[in-house]
Amino acid sequence: MAQEEKGYVYILTNPAFRENWVKIGKSSRPVDVRSKELDNTAVPLPFQIYATMCTVKYAEAEKLVHKYIERFTNLRIRNNREFFNVKPEDALEIFYDVQLVIDDAEIEVFQDKAPKSKHKSKKEQAKPEQHIFYCKRAGSDAQGYYKEETDEFVVLAGSELRSGECDSLKPQSIEKRKAFIEANCTQSKGKIILKADYTFASPSAAAKMVVGGSSNGWTRWKDADGKTLSEVYRK
Repeated sequence: MAQEEKGYVYILTNPAFRENWVKIGKSSRPVDVRSKELDNTAVPLPFQIYATMCTVKYAEAEKLVHKYIERFTNLRIRNNREFFNVKPEDALEIFYDVQLVIDDAEIEVFQDKAPKSKHKSKKEQAKPEQHIFYCKRAGSDAQGYYKEETDEFVVLAGSELRSGECDSLKPQSIEKRKAFIEANCTQSKGKIILKADYTFASPSAAAKMVVGGSSNGWTRWKDADGKTLSEVYRK
């Protein structure tokens, strides 16, 4: 199952600006990357991240934030720019308002250049307790849950994928796995870590991506009691 890419709406402050000036924009990449791009000769000091909103509907979310702000007259500093004459804490309140209408929007607030707090999306808050299954093989360490209504399997963010593939894996499948890792994982110190929850078409498709080789997901995924996915759902 294809999955839409998430992006960000951000609130940036700058020590060189007035206290009630912020930049509010969007980016398909992590906000720390975007803020560094904005650090150029036209700005005397680097931007600082005040808050971010992560959602697949980030373009829509940005428009809503701008629209809510512009309900108050004369708050946009220049009509064609993303700078606003509004306190960052007031802009954050608008983020919370937008989060109410975009169910996957997750807000993270920063302090002293580090994450301070995270506010889960409505979708996450409403998610029932899941029966978690694990896959630990050939260096992998992944966890996820089965969606019985659609026969899909969700691998959770933070899962570690195997580094490398089985010799039996076909070249086409190897290239597909490498492309998946490039798009959806971070790689550091030899570890491949999934950045966000990812929904696969089946338990076996999930296991194949995790272990880098053909695998029967119904027997590969096991819960904390050692029961396989098949034993839990096909009994």
